[in-house]
Amino acid sequence: MQLEFFPKAIDKNDVQNNKLKPEDRAFHNWYRFVLSFPAHLVREYISKFDLKKDAVILDPFCGTGTTLVEAKKQSIKSIGIEAHPMAHFAAKVKTNWDLDTEQIMKSAEQVYQKCESEAGKYGDNLKTLSSEQELLLLKNSINPIPLHKCLVLLEEVNKVNNPDIRNLELLALAFVAVYSASNL
Repeated sequence: MQLEFFPKAIDKNDVQNNKLKPEDRAFHNWYRFVLSFPAHLVREYISKFDLKKDAVILDPFCGTGTTLVEAKKQSIKSIGIEAHPMAHFAAKVKTNWDLDTEQIMKSAEQVYQKCESEAGKYGDNLKTLSSEQELLLLKNSINPIPLHKCLVLLEEVNKVNNPDIRNLELLALAFVAVYSASNL
């Protein structure tokens, strides 16, 4: 196969080239990282390098696992390394496809049922962070009631026996805490 010496580059000025496409949201919108790159870029390079199922992709800064997920979708082995604990956690959860959807739904329903009455309690009984934990948050980044609800949910999710389902639910909670419950 003849490759061009200077192949056509992706237009870096076209903002669409650095956006997550709707068809990629099922995997890649679980927990977005500021430095994430779009999945279609990984697919383009897998295709451009003509990688087959016997290839192995090394991503030494795998972030939340975009490359790992795209490799797995094409049955290509991959190895990811990530130092950031939250990004590593997201990549680990996103590449675990050995879960039973019925068990996930059952667990989520149980967590919901346990949280429903507790999370609705307001007044002087709101759950809060310790003073040490408060120091880790940006000032006014989350209001007391959404924080209370997130902490109630966290408490129940942490009781889930199956560690893989618990991790999935923790990642979902992290997404909701940042993108829905917070003021960020």
